[in-house]
Amino acid sequence: MPEFYNKDNVFFLEEISRWSYLIKRAKQNDIALLIDTALHTIEKNNKALKGRCPTITFLAWVWI
Repeated sequence: MPEFYNKDNVFFLEEISRWSYLIKRAKQNDIALLIDTALHTIEKNNKALKGRCPTITFLAWVWI
């Protein structure tokens, strides 16, 4: 991860956590899992955001 991602208010987002990635897959059956994974990945890669992303499990909102 490049050094500038360690500065204040600059956060690294892997491709799977970026809005552009999610929006392209919005109609897929596994979108809830993709959103949950994105939020988990954001917190995992950015210690300052630990515990700050919503703790909603989007899979719980999917009706089969």
